[in-house]
Amino acid sequence: MGAGAGAARAGGSGSIVGVVRPSRRGEDGYNLVILVVAITILNVLVAVALPLWSYLIRRDQEEETIFRGLQYAEGVRVFHQRFGRYPTSLQELVGMEPRSIRQLWSEPLTEHGEFGLVVEGPPQGAGQPRAPGTPDQGQPGQPVTIPIAAGGGNVAGGFGVGG
Repeated sequence: MGAGAGAARAGGSGSIVGVVRPSRRGEDGYNLVILVVAITILNVLVAVALPLWSYLIRRDQEEETIFRGLQYAEGVRVFHQRFGRYPTSLQELVGMEPRSIRQLWSEPLTEHGEFGLVVEGPPQGAGQPRAPGTPDQGQPGQPVTIPIAAGGGNVAGGFGVGG
């Protein structure tokens, strides 16, 4: 035996490293099938989770809107208690010292982020004229949303609270 033969034996069992083992018939494509099934299952889970997630986000926004509305109501109450009148704009709640509310909040449920005034009053008959600048009352007895103008009051003027 020569030096080359001893070196070949010292390298191991004599197998050649890097030879690709031939696949058995029928095993081709299993990895691809498993990948497609896993992606399909993930898509189904996402499709189930998205409506629930949207619902939770909407519910959180509604809770925040209620909280902010209560803060405004408390601010108007405090303003009335301090000054003996109701504010003519939301800016008066933070503008007059001492402040009646810490800050003016945006409304999280609407695109423009502005609060509107909901007025519920006696239904107007068909023959009764409306005051200039007041919105259409819609269905009798139903609340009417009046958008708040840039100055803070509604488009008809004032806030419609307490007369």
